[in-house]
Amino acid sequence: PDSIRLSQILTAITDIGYIAHPYDASRNQQLQQLRRRRSTERLIFAGAVGMLVMNFSLATYFMGGPEPSGELPLWIITGRWTSVILAVLIMAYSGQEFFAGAWGDLRNRRLGMDIPVVLGLSFAFAGSVYATISGHGDVYFDSIAMFVFFLLLARRYELGGKLRAADHLDRLARITPGTAQRIDDDGSRHDTAVEELLPGDLIRLLPGETVPVDGTINSGSSSFDESLITGEPNSVLRRHGDHVVAGSVNGDQPVVIRVTKTMQASTLSEIQQLVEHGLEQRPRYARLTERVAGWFVAAILVIAAATAGYWLQVEPSRWLASTIAVLIVTCPCALAQATPVALAVSAGRFMEIGVLPLRMR
Repeated sequence: PDSIRLSQILTAITDIGYIAHPYDASRNQQLQQLRRRRSTERLIFAGAVGMLVMNFSLATYFMGGPEPSGELPLWIITGRWTSVILAVLIMAYSGQEFFAGAWGDLRNRRLGMDIPVVLGLSFAFAGSVYATISGHGDVYFDSIAMFVFFLLLARRYELGGKLRAADHLDRLARITPGTAQRIDDDGSRHDTAVEELLPGDLIRLLPGETVPVDGTINSGSSSFDESLITGEPNSVLRRHGDHVVAGSVNGDQPVVIRVTKTMQASTLSEIQQLVEHGLEQRPRYARLTERVAGWFVAAILVIAAATAGYWLQVEPSRWLASTIAVLIVTCPCALAQATPVALAVSAGRFMEIGVLPLRMR
């Protein structure tokens, strides 16, 4: 607090495009479900509306007509204007995260992979609208629809990997109960927040309840399921003086436990901190890809500008299509997404089989 205020931290997080919430495992699970649902809705919307655009394009490609060119002018005009509306809907709803990401990158003076995506979509849409109004030239509404759909499909897979890894971390936090039944010096009992428990406090644990913090059995005996910590499926009998760890589950009898560690210092909390530290300590190649991706985007923009300039001089009718192709085909999505997705998915899979990735090289 003497160095920086919480409001400044929240402002800094907001400035780079994120929203911070007070951490709560159950609340975080709701936010993850909301992100997953929104991602799915945008993907389905892009696919459903994009099929309408593609149907018109395919019909236009193959349908003959009374004119020598085999085209029906009224059909083409109606279909193109309809595609304008549909493309606007796709970019405004399904593609909004690309535009928001590009704006955030520009505002923070960095070159992210959303910038060439947005430029490609914008050039394709502007050129298609101009061709629709003038009645001359090709339109790329079908390319816009399919590009947004397939890119959202890739990001939906990426989001699924990240959320699965985050869910395993939250599962550790959800195991710890929020309150415990503390026994005062006069023998009275009352519920106390687990964060307020201190070494030396006595708590009563009923059968089926989870040990909130590390401690020793003060009175009674019972079997405990310690599979979360040890991986062993068989319960272990604990008697007076035996040590019990946070995260184990009382199986048979009520017992009284004397607290030996606070919640922040408990075994379960240490495991969670180790896993989080392992995910934060990204390997060298992950940091390298982040640095390379920025330079790669800059190179793409330079090449796209050179391509546009060249075709404007040589054959002006081809400059738009060539520039769009450079921006979209060279989008560094795989370079920027493959490494973090691989780390998130592998960390989640490790935790499923009981392996803690404390550090990734």
